Amino acid sequence: TEYWEAVIERAGFRKKPLVTLAVNWLRQNAPENDTVRLVHGDYRSGNYIHKEKRIRAILDWEMVHLGDPHEDLVYVLGQLWRSPPPTEWVSHLLPEEEFLRRYEEMSGITVEPEKLRYCEVLNDLKAVGIITTAINAFARNKTPDLRPGVFGTLLDLAYAGLAQHLDGGFNV
Repeated sequence: TEYWEAVIERAGFRKKPLVTLAVNWLRQNAPENDTVRLVHGDYRSGNYIHKEKRIRAILDWEMVHLGDPHEDLVYVLGQLWRSPPPTEWVSHLLPEEEFLRRYEEMSGITVEPEKLRYCEVLNDLKAVGIITTAINAFARNKTPDLRPGVFGTLLDLAYAGLAQHLDGGFNV
């Protein structure tokens, strides 16, 4: 939480009340974590190579850290990585119920709803941090990449996701 709060502050977006609310909520609602694992941090269908129905390589490791495996699970469950309607399969692979069932079977980790919710809020805060950093770099001419120039729309979506996942959890 502190890391992403600092990232957002460096990008000049810290004074947003929603960010403050999220940071406070995360601090007050951090679940006990007895399952520390290697967390990829950006695990999704675009970051692995598959052949013959098996994952052969995992790419894009710059956000790797030790943490709760629910972090990677929430990330891959996100709407951005779903198949289009009507299936909306997780990571274009399976329906969500089957995905979660198989995840538990294969990993030996029980999916805990309260940890999923916590990681959803954390994931949304991370999205705000990543997007605000890109916007700031573009605004200061620190990148020739034009994509961050349209990240304002994504920032609105990240804020909306943060508000949605915090809804009902305003015990700060």
